[in-house]
Amino acid sequence: MKQNYTFKTLLICLSWLCTQALHAQSIEDFETETAGSSTFTDNSQVFSISSTTGENYNVFSNGYNDNGTTDTCSNCGWSGMSADNKFIDNTGGSNNNGDNNGSSFTITNTNEFTIKSLYLYCATNSVNNHTGSLTIIGKKGGLNQFTITKNSGFNDVNNFGVNNGFTYIDFATEGSSDFTQINIDELEFTSTGNLDYMALDGFFSLISFLCKSLYCL
Repeated sequence: MKQNYTFKTLLICLSWLCTQALHAQSIEDFETETAGSSTFTDNSQVFSISSTTGENYNVFSNGYNDNGTTDTCSNCGWSGMSADNKFIDNTGGSNNNGDNNGSSFTITNTNEFTIKSLYLYCATNSVNNHTGSLTIIGKKGGLNQFTITKNSGFNDVNNFGVNNGFTYIDFATEGSSDFTQINIDELEFTSTGNLDYMALDGFFSLISFLCKSLYCL
């Protein structure tokens, strides 16, 4: 009888644990990522970077030869606290799709995550202030979960005294409601007009993944 009770208790514990998700929260500043990579690893989870407009978004690193053009800019990123050297962008050779065509890139993960905030440098290809718009869509399983459209409120890209020219985007307040609690597996950035250049840094996310170790407290 005691053995049966113990077995049932263990089954209940295992069943409960298998329905729970572990959460890992961090700010990705890309400083440890490989130059030119189209993936990055945060909390042991691999994120992939792609573009629907055929552009080559990858890890920028000063001195790296990217598609025939050498990345040249030191301390041009923004970790959320200070200037840093690595970030995601579309500079280098044929990485962008020309002027006045806007731009697009997507970050995906096989596990679900929530996005808290990030910093985005939004400019023309000649690194001047733009007049375009930005749309950010969070998706899960290919279906839209939320949309943020930003037509104004971008930081002056030459005002390095404020976030090194990056625009802060808080997903709790930027959209129509608080989007920081919505699970997604894909985050899509699309710009219009002469917003041809985007750089991403200070990526603050919370990753959810099923626990692999089963135990009962």
